[in-house]
This record gives sequence, C-alpha cells and structure tokens, in this order.
Amino acid sequence: RFTDTKTGYISGRGNTLLKTINGGNSWLSLNPGISEVWTRIFLNYDDIYVSGYNGKMIKSTNGGTNWVILNSNSNKHLYESYFIGPDIGYVVGDGGTIRKTVNAGSNWTTLTSGTSMQLLSVWFTSKDIGYAVGGDQSTNTGIILKTTNGGNSWTSKLIPNNFFGTVRFINANTGYVVGGDIFANTSSIYRTDNAGVSWYLESTSSSRQFGSWFPCSHVGYTSGLNGTILKKSNVVQDTVHIIETTYVTDTILVSDTVHIVDVTYITDTIHIINNINIIDTTHFYDTINVINNINIIDTTHFYDTINVINNINIIDTTYLYDTIHIINNINVFDTLHLFDTVYIVDTIHYTDVIHIVDTLHVVDTTYFTGTIHAVGCCKYVSTIAPNPFYETFTMDINLDNEDNVEIKLLDVVGRELSILRNQTYPKGKHKLTIDDLRNLPGNYYLLQVTIGDCIETIKIIKVD
Repeated sequence: RFTDTKTGYISGRGNTLLKTINGGNSWLSLNPGISEVWTRIFLNYDDIYVSGYNGKMIKSTNGGTNWVILNSNSNKHLYESYFIGPDIGYVVGDGGTIRKTVNAGSNWTTLTSGTSMQLLSVWFTSKDIGYAVGGDQSTNTGIILKTTNGGNSWTSKLIPNNFFGTVRFINANTGYVVGGDIFANTSSIYRTDNAGVSWYLESTSSSRQFGSWFPCSHVGYTSGLNGTILKKSNVVQDTVHIIETTYVTDTILVSDTVHIVDVTYITDTIHIINNINIIDTTHFYDTINVINNINIIDTTHFYDTINVINNINIIDTTYLYDTIHIINNINVFDTLHLFDTVYIVDTIHYTDVIHIVDTLHVVDTTYFTGTIHAVGCCKYVSTIAPNPFYETFTMDINLDNEDNVEIKLLDVVGRELSILRNQTYPKGKHKLTIDDLRNLPGNYYLLQVTIGDCIETIKIIKVD
C-alpha cells in the first residue's frame, strides 16, 4: 500500500515488513518487535495496521518507526483489516473470524459471521454496510458476506467452483469480488451494481487471481498466479441509440453516438466525443473530455470534468462546476451554477448564469451576461479527508497571515444550511476537525470557505 507517490509499504512471509520513501526504488526493513507471517496492510489516516498469522496485529502511528502489538482477541490467522474513520475497524480471518474495534484497535470484540469458512478480505462502504469474502478450499466454494448493521449480523451467498481473495467497492453500489477455481486455477471476477443484492460474472481468465485494486473508478487491476496482472477498462463507440438507461459509467470512450437520451448517470468516463444529442441526463461528472458534441441539453449535474471543448449547445444545465477547461463552445446558457473552473475561454455565448465562482480565467468570451455572483479563486484549503466521509473529516488550512476563517455548509443548490466555523486563526498551517455533521443525511454538499476576501467552494460527500 502507498500513501503517496513516494511512500509505500509491503508485508509478507518470513517476517517481511518493508517501507519505501522513494517510490519503490529502494526498500527499508521495518522491525515490529515480533516475528510473524504478515498478511495485508491497511493505511488509516496516519495509522498503519498490519494483520498476521496466529491472531497477530500491529499498529504504527509514526510511519513504521515504532509499533504497538494489538490484542485481536483471536488466535486465528488474520488476513485483512478495514477502518471506517479513525476508530471503527474490522479484521477477518480463518474459521469465519470477524473482529470489530471501536477504539482504534485497543480492544476487539467477536462478531458472529455465520460461517466457518476462511475469510480473506473485508470492505465497508459506510459505517453500517460492509462485505467480507473468502471460501472453503476443500470444497472449492466461495462465500460473499454482507452486513447492513455494522457487523451485528451477516447474510451469505455461496458461489461454487470459486475461492475469493479480495472484495473492493468503487462506490456504494458498484463492487468487485476477485478469486477463482482452486482446482482448475482459472480466475473469476464478479461484479455487483446494486450493493450486493446480486452478483454477475464479469470476467474470467486462465490464471487464478487473488488481489485487486481500483486506483480510480474506471480502471481496475487484479493480480494472481505466475505473476499475472489483469487490467479492466470499457469502451462504448459507434452506437446509434443509448436511451432510458440508468448508468453509462466506468467507460473509457463514448463516441459517435446519435442519441444519448434519458440517461440517469454518465459518470467516470474518459472521453465523450462526437455525439449528436445528449439530452435529459441527470448526472454528468468525473469525465475527462466532453468534446465536439452537438447538443448537451437539460443536464442536472455537470461537474468534475477536465475538458468541455468545441461543443455546439450546452443548455439548461443546473450545475456546471469543478471543471478545468470550458473552451471554444458556441452556446452555454441558462446555467444556474458555474464555479470552481480554471478556464472559460473563447466561448461565443455565455448567458443567464447565476453564479460564477472560484474561476481563474475568463478570456475572449463574446457574450457574458445575466451574471449575479462572481468571486475570485483562492486556494487556502489543501486537503479534506476523508471525502467521502460518514461522521467527521479534517481540513488542512494554510494561512499567509492571521485571518478570519468562516466555513459554511451549503446544499447542492447553494442554500446555506449552517455555519461550521467563524473565528480568527494565526498565520501558519491548521488542521480543523469538523465533527458536527453526524446527523446529516447522506448526500452531496458544498463547503464555502471564506478567508479574508477570498472564497473557496469545495464539494464534499456524506455517506450513511
């Protein structure tokens, strides 16, 4: 596991516990103080948790320099842990073992999994909803467990001719379970799009897979026998009609399509290019390129997009924000919110826009009318973590001088819900803990951070 492009950790057999600080060019051996077979690492904020055989678990709070031995309340082999926030965590292992902590690993309680099968991997999408997978090697049977009440009870699904090594989710609904046939040594990658209500076989290969990771929502990797590494990506191209579809997501290319109509989500897509009509789409975000399309009309959310370029009509859009480049478009009008944008350049018509906020460059635009609110961009907030969050998150703020910091919580249409902070801080770096949103329903929200004369608007996601 890596914390950034330079710092990462490896665990394994023979008491192997290594750290790199130069992107893997060299590795330092860490000494946890006890000898064991170490399985998987979980990085939780500044804390490092390592699971191991014979119920062993260790924790470091200073990058692996010093380690604390945790009492897992188990003598079973433990394979993977997962934490939701700084305190609540789970670990799974042999014999259907599931343990839970609510105090950052100091104490662990036993949960009833309802199975005696080996559990190798665990993942939670919220404080209540989680998954654990594994299986029985002797019968070649895979198991997928799910809880909806924080581990108090679990439901199970058995899949024959499988043994699962990892479970990973890219959002609350979409997840993958990776494993394969023990006897045939072939791989099976199962996917759910409805939070584990049903699973379908998405991919197979001739080499059994164990590990998996999704660095972003549209790309995934699995690893397995004989050094095999598989990569996942999708393409939708040269299609006449995509109509009344709930999801067009996790896709590399959507291009040369005549009609894309009544689609609920067009998300996590690299290229949306050369399409004739994109109409009545509810969510249009996390997209790299939206280029050379004729009509993009009646879109509710249009954000987290890198390039919106050379389109003819972008009309009746409620939100157009967190976008890097909006360039050389003919008509962009009737937009309610337009902010957190770096470039708005060479656009012919920009009309009836309510909010233009946190925008660095507005250049060579012929018509820019009907604007009510426009504020310059100032980047004082360096990080917000975790985001998405379920109860609390922290904000790192760096002030050039002593200044007043006001933090407002807004809904997605910009209405003020509450004032979270309004006080003066001295010059320097400050870590603010926002912990008064526990009863907030899960949804998209905006933080409006005002520091002196500067305003930043930041999207946050609350999960239940």
